[in-house]
Amino acid sequence: MLIPENLEKTIQNLRASDPQCREMLEKSYAQSEKYFRILESLTPADRARVQQYHDLCEDLEDRTAQLIAAHYALQSAVDFENTEA
Repeated sequence: MLIPENLEKTIQNLRASDPQCREMLEKSYAQSEKYFRILESLTPADRARVQQYHDLCEDLEDRTAQLIAAHYALQSAVDFENTEA
């Protein structure tokens, strides 16, 4: 596996402190290489669909985060009301 020099230095630094971290980084980089090879083989129309899907996923993540924040805010308000009662 070819690892860019700056990433290799980072991995070496982390290796000294945490061998599991290096292993995780290597696996992550290998997975990224796989996805880049797949993306390179796509047609422009396929790439546009992948980008659209990616954008939809990001939107869903944002909406999910907002929903979770609203849930915790509501739960805090309910807890506050219960302690005041």
